[in-house]
Amino acid sequence: MLSLPMKQPRKPSERTSARVQGANAAEHRDEELELKEDTFSPSKGNVAFGSAIDGWAFRTDQFAEMYASKLGASAVSLRRALWGDYYFQSKTKSVVRRKAVAGRLQPMFVQFILEPLWNAYSVCDPGTDVLGLLSKIIKARRLSTVDERQVKSPDPRQALRAVLRAWLPISEAVLGMVVQHMPSPLSSARLRIPHLLSSGSSTLPLCEGLPKGVSRKMEAVTGALMASSADVDAPLVVYVSKMVATPIDQLPRSPGDCTPVSENGVVFLAFGRVFSGVARSGARVHVLTANYKPTSPGKNRQTVVLGDLYLMMGRCLERLQAVPAGNVLAIAGLEHAIVRSATVTSTPACQPLVPMTFQASPIVRVAVEPVLPPQMHQLAAGLALLSKADPSVEVQVLDSGEFILGSPGEVHLDTCLKELRERFAKIELEVSPPLVAFRESIFDASEVPEEAASQFVRIIDAKTPTGTCEIRVRAHPIPSRIASLLEEMSEVLRAILVSDKNVDVAEREKAMDVLHEAMKDVPKAFQSLMKRAWLLGPRRVGPNLLLCHSTAGPSLFDAPPSQVAHLDKSQKGGPQPSKPSRPLAESVRASEGSRKVLQGKNESEDGDVVDDDAKSARSIESTQVSKVAINIPFDVPDAAIRLGFTKATCDNSSATEEQLPTISQSVRSSVESGIVGGFLLASAAGPLCDEPMWGVALEIEARILAPSQEEGPGELDVGEEVYGPLSGQVINIVNMACRRAVVEAGPRLVEAMYLCEVQVTGSEPLAKVYAVLSRRRGTILRDELRGGSDVFIVHAYLPAEASFGFVDELRKKSRGGATASMMFSHWERLQADPFFFPTTEEEREEFGEDGLPLPNLARRLIDAVRRRKGLQVEQKVVEKATKQRTLAKKV
Repeated sequence: MLSLPMKQPRKPSERTSARVQGANAAEHRDEELELKEDTFSPSKGNVAFGSAIDGWAFRTDQFAEMYASKLGASAVSLRRALWGDYYFQSKTKSVVRRKAVAGRLQPMFVQFILEPLWNAYSVCDPGTDVLGLLSKIIKARRLSTVDERQVKSPDPRQALRAVLRAWLPISEAVLGMVVQHMPSPLSSARLRIPHLLSSGSSTLPLCEGLPKGVSRKMEAVTGALMASSADVDAPLVVYVSKMVATPIDQLPRSPGDCTPVSENGVVFLAFGRVFSGVARSGARVHVLTANYKPTSPGKNRQTVVLGDLYLMMGRCLERLQAVPAGNVLAIAGLEHAIVRSATVTSTPACQPLVPMTFQASPIVRVAVEPVLPPQMHQLAAGLALLSKADPSVEVQVLDSGEFILGSPGEVHLDTCLKELRERFAKIELEVSPPLVAFRESIFDASEVPEEAASQFVRIIDAKTPTGTCEIRVRAHPIPSRIASLLEEMSEVLRAILVSDKNVDVAEREKAMDVLHEAMKDVPKAFQSLMKRAWLLGPRRVGPNLLLCHSTAGPSLFDAPPSQVAHLDKSQKGGPQPSKPSRPLAESVRASEGSRKVLQGKNESEDGDVVDDDAKSARSIESTQVSKVAINIPFDVPDAAIRLGFTKATCDNSSATEEQLPTISQSVRSSVESGIVGGFLLASAAGPLCDEPMWGVALEIEARILAPSQEEGPGELDVGEEVYGPLSGQVINIVNMACRRAVVEAGPRLVEAMYLCEVQVTGSEPLAKVYAVLSRRRGTILRDELRGGSDVFIVHAYLPAEASFGFVDELRKKSRGGATASMMFSHWERLQADPFFFPTTEEEREEFGEDGLPLPNLARRLIDAVRRRKGLQVEQKVVEKATKQRTLAKKV
């Protein structure tokens, strides 16, 4: 809908046309698309003009029908002539399009539409006969619904609004466009239903083990959905998209109705749409979650009775007795059966509709607690209600009992806190400063090629306390584009890797087709990694990979000692990095324990750190001559096979058939489960600040030091009596080794980026906008001038950490000339070493030779997160000092 100025400009048709051209420019960003026919055009009837403050709107169709009989022309031809360079000659009563009359005549849009409106608005001018002018309009337009008392109002503007709302109602203009240009529920059902079915096809496949009678019922449900059947005997299918919190006093009640009971004075109405059948109050229905399967009707299903049905008219509600297919409604009585969304049906032989997905992820988080500790239960109940009312809100309870509230943005977070205080919890809250989510990754040489030569990645070696099991880990970077793809397709990956065995074949095939279609342009280097993918993490889906050993390449156990870093057997803390990143050791050790990482470490002549294990490698070989190292072959690369990237298995040829029987199946299972558990723990909390990892592929190999055949069969001394189960020991060392491998590969912090769109009115505030974005580390993508106006559109990437207060600062600096909107875009590696340490002479001359790391941006962000989590931060603090004074001898 486009607004119109109510005072005569010099070229009204040009200004109105510029607004329509601006709408088409927003629709067609590419130059090639602009050459095609305009999508929006008043002559097509898909553009409405109106005034929101006065409550009226119109389309050219309405005026075409109004003037068709008077001018003796068809409404279709007149509709095309009412927009564009068309002129009406009153003498000949003909429509011409000649430039010769352009200076003497007004365009028909101005003559037949704008001038009557300006004439009506002239009643607001001083000295105008308001009643006489409005009476002529009422009589000429035959407006019988206008109240005479409103016309005789002492305020001319109020009287004018009453006449214009009766002459040009908004509902007729807007709903007329909807009816004319939007497909009806019946015609759009065949296009919409295949995308809403979980199977992704227009016909539901017969599931294995499903009775034929149930299969016929499912086919009947599908046929009713495709036809949008509103028959009385048609199966009822309603999709509830959200739960709407409504105050009890706003519910319409008839005399004798009982007042609903609610502790918070709020009831939840299920807002949804009827896709088949007729919804009636009091009907017994089945509530199906997204995980419901017709093969298991006893799971993920509840039976409830529909409460009152309402038609939502803005803030008002109107009670209904029945709602047929194709309409939206609000249902009472489902707040205990539906959390956020569900499928409501009259038969359990129904496939649940696909749940809605939201692009926004909860990036901004705050910790909330009540001012009065006894009100903690009210806060918990209020957060549960808020989470049900807003699907984009995320509520977490930490192990310490702290409540964390997450939302997609700062403005949305303020709204959630206001709703929590005033509607749901109704208590005073203490809110912490915003907590921004980060991720942890490693250096990727493809993103910064000039720094690739300076990176050296060592293999991490770790052993269980008894030395029975030995683990080696090496970290590989995953390109940002691929990591983002794995994270965006988490639902598809979950359907393939995590879903139970009852997943439909068609659903699994559809998910795999979507993944392979998105992976067509993936580099070959990443495809080789995906062929070795054993597991994804964290939570078995995500942007991190656990890799099997590649049979085509050398084993990690064949690496020379100079490329291996060892973890001490008694280590409880974090890893010890190489010398260029030595300041990180203090920070990581402080976060995990007070014991030293390496015991008895010394420095060799070349400055490398040499621990006890590396120093006594030869002595270990000489003292353990009675044991043989047996490599444990991992199982097949499960993730790669289930995703269809490979059919090969990860075979370890070093483990011969004669050696494998010496290791019991329970030992191999314990090592394998320990590796999986350790990887999931490490990918969920990295070494920098306990944030989840992102874009890291970890290659892991394991072997067992078993008694040799010469010494007899013997038994493995795993030390379960002292150190606990072997799987727990392996989990511990794998977790520490993976974190250490990330440190050795060059740790990098990953921050969330917003896509920011700034609208600037005029060219003067544009410089202020650029200054604010630059100060907040924004990256400007492009700026463009909207056609036919003086409005500039600036697109930029803005870090989430720097987005707090951005809108307010932008408004102040531009003096109200700029407004911004933001949405989550992607994760991006921060290309700055948080623990840079000067090593060369040039670096020491530039940055100094003190032992502390430089306070760069990445280090500042890491320290802020560590302080918030209660982890120790390495910083130089002056405890005692005296001011130096110069004693001057005055004569």
